[in-house]
Amino acid sequence: MKILFLILVLSCAAFGQSFSTDWQKVPAGFTGNDFNKIYDALKKTPVLQPKGEFETTADYQKRTGDVPKISFGENLNASSNLVFIYKTGGSYTTSVKSKYDADKEILEGSIELKRVSDIKNRKTNAYLAVDAAPLKYTKFDPYEGQNGYGTKVTIEKSMMTYYNLAIANIDSYSVGKESYSPALKFSVPLPLAKAKETKENLSVLYVGKLVQPLLASDADRLKPTIDKPRDVTVGTDILVMNINEIWVFNDLTGEILTKIKPKK
Repeated sequence: MKILFLILVLSCAAFGQSFSTDWQKVPAGFTGNDFNKIYDALKKTPVLQPKGEFETTADYQKRTGDVPKISFGENLNASSNLVFIYKTGGSYTTSVKSKYDADKEILEGSIELKRVSDIKNRKTNAYLAVDAAPLKYTKFDPYEGQNGYGTKVTIEKSMMTYYNLAIANIDSYSVGKESYSPALKFSVPLPLAKAKETKENLSVLYVGKLVQPLLASDADRLKPTIDKPRDVTVGTDILVMNINEIWVFNDLTGEILTKIKPKK
């Protein structure tokens, strides 16, 4: 137990934070690991590049054998436990849905699982994934488009970037459905006096370890038309992990409502 605790404490040390799965409450100010820092560090490392034409198998195996040594900062590398927090903020667009039953004083919810592809390895619907951070919306300068008949229109250009955790060990969890989509469900008793505040500050914490291929990406483009003059690029940055625990908690108070764990 002491060894396990030490490993988990080190997992967030690079960000000046510590973490323990024994927590009964999430401390104020705890933010977990930075998704973009981890993803960018992996993306830039030569260790993860595919085997080159003029690279021997022995050299390739030696290079990829260094994956656990990829460093994200002090005491944090590709073999460390990582912790990510997704804040819903009570948004209606969040992938974490919840509904409160005031008569029964029960909060029922679901965490949407998205099917994501791995375009680098040419795998369609490769994983079921969860949001690790709110999507990023970037708007660019508009441009003029024209169809084959000479009709011109001003086209709005934008990009949406999603940040996902692909759950490699999803078969270890009980997966249900929410509005025809796969989801992880939870149901917890919650006093009426706490219900509104809790729902407005509902957050999810994921803790686990990276597994091969460590990262993936998906992309799509919605091409503009004269009737719908919008040029939208949709990208998804993905970290591939075995998720060991999922916590649903009140981000304002730190109160942990439930801890979802893999089936034994």
